[in-house]
Amino acid sequence: MNIPFITTEQMREVDRLMIEEFGIELLMMMENAGRGLAEFCSKYMGYDQDRSVLIFIGGGNNGGGGLVAARYSHQFGYSVEVMLLQSESYMKEVPRKQLEILQKLHGIAIVDDIAQLHQADLVIDAMIGYGIEGDLRDPYASTALSMNVSGVPIIALDVPSGLTLTIATVQAPAVRATATYTLALPKDILKDNASYTGDVYVGNIGVPQEVYKRLSIDVLPLFHKSSSVLVDSERKS
Repeated sequence: MNIPFITTEQMREVDRLMIEEFGIELLMMMENAGRGLAEFCSKYMGYDQDRSVLIFIGGGNNGGGGLVAARYSHQFGYSVEVMLLQSESYMKEVPRKQLEILQKLHGIAIVDDIAQLHQADLVIDAMIGYGIEGDLRDPYASTALSMNVSGVPIIALDVPSGLTLTIATVQAPAVRATATYTLALPKDILKDNASYTGDVYVGNIGVPQEVYKRLSIDVLPLFHKSSSVLVDSERKS
């Protein structure tokens, strides 16, 4: 299946059209993203409920998707822990609302010890999304390095945190994911960085075909068989 890659600017326009012109609110898209990610991770782990998941959460919308994934993973029966990389007071409004929901649930631990990383069966990178500008800074940079040397499989939400268009020339860390669950359509930043992204799957967040038509992006219906689709392309490390 030929799945088009889109630029950061195009994805921002997709988000804008969804919210401002089609009335599909960010909270709805975040719910779809997090639920789809949790379903993808469940499938990745072979539906084994004895597995544990640790989710690293940033303060932006990517982190909000990770919090939704934590909620659904808990609902699916997995042992779930989350680590916040940003204090609650610095989180954006919608991710903070997702955190408030999570805090009302029993059985999901919010941890602050990076040593928990080595006890997890799967790690989810929900720290930084596609709109990053510049290199990762601490605590994100040191967390990415710890994730990379842990030996634990890593699933990145949308893009691996720290991955930028200049990753080939900078010395800053970026998450090296086992697989990437990207949203709506794959970003062009994922095309030539397979050593950071692993296998790339595109997940359904409910973007109507009319949105892509407005942007002259030719996209066939992708999700009639599954809520996630492997991106089949010639990608380079």
